[in-house]
Amino acid sequence: MAEMGVARKSSDGYDITFERHIEHPLADVWAMLTEPDKIGTWFCARVELEGRVGGAMIEHHDHVGMDVFGEVTRWEPPHVFEHSWWFGDATESPRDSVLWQLFPEESGTRLALTDRRQSLDGVEGGLAGRHICLDVLSAVLDGADPREHAAPEGAFRDGQFVQSRAGRGLWADSEKLTAEYGRYFARL
Repeated sequence: MAEMGVARKSSDGYDITFERHIEHPLADVWAMLTEPDKIGTWFCARVELEGRVGGAMIEHHDHVGMDVFGEVTRWEPPHVFEHSWWFGDATESPRDSVLWQLFPEESGTRLALTDRRQSLDGVEGGLAGRHICLDVLSAVLDGADPREHAAPEGAFRDGQFVQSRAGRGLWADSEKLTAEYGRYFARL
């Protein structure tokens, strides 16, 4: 399993940073993060993305029956991409954000994802999902069949995810990873 994300208290809540060293060129990793047809090969949602500051971003999480909305707040190809995101109505104000940063390395690319959240209450499942998505991204770039790594299916009821089908491949351990993040956040 790849390294867990590291949480730090910030002035606005918490920053949870995940890092991955990917043995592929920066341009290939950037394309995987920003081209909707490529995003769908590793991320657990179909994504609409306008690649510009102020552009809309919508994640269609069909496996759980919900959409997540966002707006691009930084767009500096091929190194930096940041967007806000929120559940609920598309007209709500953003609450949290995600910062993607790519750094060239001799052996490929270092990817740093920083998830900025107001609170850590009840987010362990979502952050376990970020962790797994990054692992799937690396696996797909290495040639894995994306269909072998399916996210769990289910629905949200009273703010809680109720699983109806377990994940496959790298997603198979999502419950275990969610519990690990829960224990980690409880110590902060």
